[in-house]
Amino acid sequence: MKLKKDAARILIMVVIIWITIFSTQMFATNDVKNDEQTEKTSTEEKTETKSTQNNTKTTTTTKKKTETKKSSDANIKALNISDGKLTPDFDKNITEYYTEVDLSVSKITTRVTLSDEKATVTVSGNKNLKEGKNTIELTVTAENGTQKKYYIYATRKEDTEKTNTKLSKLEISGYAMSPSFNPEILEYKVVLAEDIEKLEINATTENENAKVEITGNDDLKGENNEIKIKVTAEDKTTTQTYTIKVEKKQNKDENEDKVIVKEENKEPAIIAIGVILVIILILIIKIRINNKR
Repeated sequence: MKLKKDAARILIMVVIIWITIFSTQMFATNDVKNDEQTEKTSTEEKTETKSTQNNTKTTTTTKKKTETKKSSDANIKALNISDGKLTPDFDKNITEYYTEVDLSVSKITTRVTLSDEKATVTVSGNKNLKEGKNTIELTVTAENGTQKKYYIYATRKEDTEKTNTKLSKLEISGYAMSPSFNPEILEYKVVLAEDIEKLEINATTENENAKVEITGNDDLKGENNEIKIKVTAEDKTTTQTYTIKVEKKQNKDENEDKVIVKEENKEPAIIAIGVILVIILILIIKIRINNKR
């Protein structure tokens, strides 16, 4: 009986030991599996995260390729106007300009070239110009909406240059005029010491578009002649005339003859004066002699 009890005890102990060892192995296996599962899950998460990051990067790269940045260029490259002249000369960095036009101009057409072909420009204030100062505004809108404004200050007034009939120069080759030339003086005189039929006259207008017509210079005869210089303005209606009076001196021989004649005419008078003086002197002497007696 005692052996049976001992055998039973031993068997129970073996079972307990076996159960203990088996349980320990099971727990260890589960821990390993859990660790592997955790590692796998972590790896999958990392892989997924990496994949997601790669996808995001790819998407961003794709956007850069498909979307182009819009231009902010709102500059004018070239600017011209139909009437007048811009002052100063055009520069894309200068935004204000000045010009003058005649009263006959009521509209100024602008010709604009933009730096960026995708930009647009609108023009206002260039129609129905009033007398005096007008403001023309050019607004350039870039592709991205950026705006830049240019201004043209146009003064509409009477164009005095088109009615200008003044000479800037008037001279006669080889001769001096009296008085000296002045654009405001319309009448001059010149004296000729020789008998010539035509003068070499140089007349230049202040406005290069004005016209000059000279008359009376083709056949200078006699002692007194008048040469007319008519200036017709650019408007073809306004005129003004300068006059040169030409006086011819008689030749040397004629002058000498006249001098001789005049000297012969004076001799009788001189003789008469001499006789009178002699008579007066005799009378004075006679009076003194009588007084002494």
